[in-house]
Amino acid sequence: MQLAAFSQVDAVALECLAERTIVPGLRACQPDPNKGYDVRLPRRLRPLLPAAHADDVSVLSNMGAANPAGAARRAAEPAQDLGLSGLRIAGVIGDDVLAAQQHNSWDEPVNGTLLGAHAYIGAEALQIAVADGANLVLTGRAADSALFGAPAVPMLDGSLDALVGATAVGHLLECSGQVTGGTSRCRMGQA
Repeated sequence: MQLAAFSQVDAVALECLAERTIVPGLRACQPDPNKGYDVRLPRRLRPLLPAAHADDVSVLSNMGAANPAGAARRAAEPAQDLGLSGLRIAGVIGDDVLAAQQHNSWDEPVNGTLLGAHAYIGAEALQIAVADGANLVLTGRAADSALFGAPAVPMLDGSLDALVGATAVGHLLECSGQVTGGTSRCRMGQA
């Protein structure tokens, strides 16, 4: 929230999805296709959205988990409760590739039932949402660096070098705790 209210920030990224955390979303979608997003979505957005809306800061997150469109619909509720009229919310889809499973060949037979299949999407889809004026961009499985790099794309010259630079910067921002030595004090058996 403080970063969004800083007034010198164009975008804030909330990287909240891991390979193991998409599974609860996939399971939640089975009985209810409106579910499947991060259940903490309203709690995380309520303190952030007023500051982001006031300073025109884009918020990008992968809290859409297994249902980015459902997450976008759900995010509209706290925005409305907070009186944030005119807030533009985008649900970026395209990571769910389960329908393409018949095009895969497996080295060994798959035992059990596939809950889902998701592929990482890149910064381009997220950048399109930002360029179209989305204040809040929710996606599912996206490259972590894409959440951070997508808002920078419009500021670049469009060259391949500039896009590679945005990816590198996005990755460094996404891993900022590790890059700055945040885990250097950890030793085996100690934290």
